[in-house]
Amino acid sequence: MIFIPILLVGIAIVVIFVLYQLPLLKEWYGRRQVNAATEFLLGSSDYYLMKDVVLLTFEGLIQIDLIIVSRFGVFVVATYHYTGVIAGTELNDTWVQMTNNKEKHEFQNPSLQNKKNAETLRRLIGIDKSNMFPLVLFDSISAFKSGIMARTTHGSGFLQYIRSKQKLLLTTNEIKEIVEIIEAKRKKQGLVSGLKQIDTHNQTASLLDNHQVCAICGSEMVIRVAENGRHVGQQILRCILYPTCRSTRSK
Repeated sequence: MIFIPILLVGIAIVVIFVLYQLPLLKEWYGRRQVNAATEFLLGSSDYYLMKDVVLLTFEGLIQIDLIIVSRFGVFVVATYHYTGVIAGTELNDTWVQMTNNKEKHEFQNPSLQNKKNAETLRRLIGIDKSNMFPLVLFDSISAFKSGIMARTTHGSGFLQYIRSKQKLLLTTNEIKEIVEIIEAKRKKQGLVSGLKQIDTHNQTASLLDNHQVCAICGSEMVIRVAENGRHVGQQILRCILYPTCRSTRSK
């Protein structure tokens, strides 16, 4: 009699294992794990999440899918909605997506663009490189081919990577300042919507000048009365992020 329940459990385990090998089930399970990880981070007091962040900088617009600010550093996450299997290395200009029907599609190495965006953000918020972690996340793929770099993940690997960072790197005040800088720059959505087709340095710089935007960090310039210097007592334009950014100019 004991043999029958054991047999049924064994059959159930085999069925689950076989089903898990199906690409579509792997992709569904990976997406579910990513969603669960995001919900966990949102519910944790250790992590501050900002989704779909569009920032206007003097280098132009940058868009970051997810920024996670924590005592353990700043995570800059680029999310990709590919399916199938992904192959590539950090040094490759392009990576390859292999779909379930065996088709292959090349796409730009996402790590390169994400590292560039992370570096732009790092200069904006003024933290050390060792305190920032770019991460490429595929939320729907079933597997990686060998050779994928360490800072590329999918499924439960997303949360595992973030939680693996346990060294305290930022103070509460530093976290508050970083979040304030990013949130202040996100207030320029009206200007951003009109710049989505702008992709050259000169065009962006011209628009920045015409909209009273800081030429250093791209934040809003506000009217203040100069307390010292040759314009003392006069109205000037000063970056809203002062004193983090000390950009000023005459009104």
